[in-house]
Amino acid sequence: MTGSRSRLAVACAGAALLAACQTTPEPGRLQRVEVLSLPRTRAEIPSNPQVPEALEAFESEIRARRLMAAQCLGAEASAPRGGSRLVRAWVRLPAAGAARDGQVVLTRASPGASRALVLDLVAVPPEAAEPAAPDCAIGADGAPTRVRLQAPVPVFELEFSRAERARHRRATDAALAAGRVGLGRCALKALTGEVVYQPAWLFLIPEGLAAAPGDVVLLRLGEAEGGGGSGRVSVMQAWLGRGDAAPGPRAAAIDCG
Repeated sequence: MTGSRSRLAVACAGAALLAACQTTPEPGRLQRVEVLSLPRTRAEIPSNPQVPEALEAFESEIRARRLMAAQCLGAEASAPRGGSRLVRAWVRLPAAGAARDGQVVLTRASPGASRALVLDLVAVPPEAAEPAAPDCAIGADGAPTRVRLQAPVPVFELEFSRAERARHRRATDAALAAGRVGLGRCALKALTGEVVYQPAWLFLIPEGLAAAPGDVVLLRLGEAEGGGGSGRVSVMQAWLGRGDAAPGPRAAAIDCG
């Protein structure tokens, strides 16, 4: 993936013959996959949304490149002798380009942003030597007043994070507890046969069907994990047999092609 969130429609970037690469199967296709796991709780579903759900309220700012990631060092109450922790925040700019990556800026709490640490830009002071993560200088309202800016929040990270949350909501707690949710994968290969990427799909197991780790099953594909979309989840259509070996860190036995 590009970082951890790129769709990777072409999965063999860097291979000598790009035209010969396999691509991630599209939603709606019937696809054989190897069952990697049957998560029984929500915590067992691999999840890594880059944009917290609370930041969806700032979609217009994200699309206008007016919401930037930021960080500072805040006091850690539980740490002995005045320890500190890295505080992650986001800064809303009055206009795109009002500040740039790497600058230390003055901030205040953004009204209505209680569920996410979103700050408003107050001023951009003259540049001076500062640590990578400056002291947060927590204000009376408990919000940082000094942070170092990082990059604007990418639109694709918002869209991919939203799609992941929508997919995972389709896996109800009851379905998870009953073993009716699976995670499957197949292998994308270069012309040489080298496995270059293993897309994975969360899938639902209808009544009357069953699967176990290491099985090969047929899915009606939804959206792959780590990509965007509208939250479509895959559904198991049939059990096809056992794979060559139990799932693990090795390459998937099932070819995506």
